[in-house]
Amino acid sequence: MFKSMDMFVLLAIPLFTLAGNLMNAGGISARLIALVKSLIGHVSGGLAQVNIGASIGSVSVASLFLAGVFPGLLLGFSLMIAAYIYAKRKKITKHGRFVLSDFLTNFYRAIPALLFPLIILYGILGGIFTPTEAAAIAVVYAVIIGFFVHRELTLKKLADNIIDTGILLGALAPIISTAAIFPWILGAESASTAITKLLFSFSHNKYVILFIINVFLLLVGTVLETAAAIILCTPILLPIAVQLGVAPVHFSAILVLNLIIGLSTPPVGVCLFISCRIASVSLEKISRAAFPFLIVAIIVLMIITYQAVEKLGLPVERTGIGC
Repeated sequence: MFKSMDMFVLLAIPLFTLAGNLMNAGGISARLIALVKSLIGHVSGGLAQVNIGASIGSVSVASLFLAGVFPGLLLGFSLMIAAYIYAKRKKITKHGRFVLSDFLTNFYRAIPALLFPLIILYGILGGIFTPTEAAAIAVVYAVIIGFFVHRELTLKKLADNIIDTGILLGALAPIISTAAIFPWILGAESASTAITKLLFSFSHNKYVILFIINVFLLLVGTVLETAAAIILCTPILLPIAVQLGVAPVHFSAILVLNLIIGLSTPPVGVCLFISCRIASVSLEKISRAAFPFLIVAIIVLMIITYQAVEKLGLPVERTGIGC
């Protein structure tokens, strides 16, 4: 358990979390949201459009950063289309209209926010710094912008965010360290070989086995915490994917996308619980409303699964796995 936590790369988790919190506290996120709102907030389903447009996630290994670009964009645009159709069917009233001057003003104000991911991605993909170093740079960047550019970050907010990050890490660390025992047991008991034989007993067809793996991961994502699920599932499923001829980076994109969908599915959908609390809506109601978006996300998952990453011009020579 200790050895699994004694890894330099794991420092990226609390650092990126702290950077994200400081972006909120320092006004960076607010300016990014305002920019997206001025661009597409007037479209049907504007609130959902802004939410989707201001959120595309990332992973912390250089090859996975780049490999996640196409799935992230495809998922984002697909959800925007679903939000537009949903708003039209429910006859949700549109608010405002596109105003070029507002967009240009918000674009200027959002330049620090737009530079934030560019600096991080360029540094990692260009080999200038490691993912963990990138996380530390992200924190420094958020502090500088929050204190000296936007002037919305205070010492109290900084202290509060550091404490909140420590609490999160305290809750997450036992989960990660305990889950890391499982891969060791698999290796000691040669369980991976038995699982591989079981899967291939159903079929030797690459696409059938990938479909079974997707169903399994979707089920895992509904009941298991994401970090633990990655640690538990990767050593089991990655060797099988490699035997099928799936590039490790491609499989990583499939794995992460499956578990992201799990964040919005009951009974352990963290995003659903957060949304329920914010909007004061029952889990049953929000789960029904989320269903069309989950269907769209699963369709995107199937596209990503059966469209090899290497065919999209993304790198496959780097085989690092991480999240």
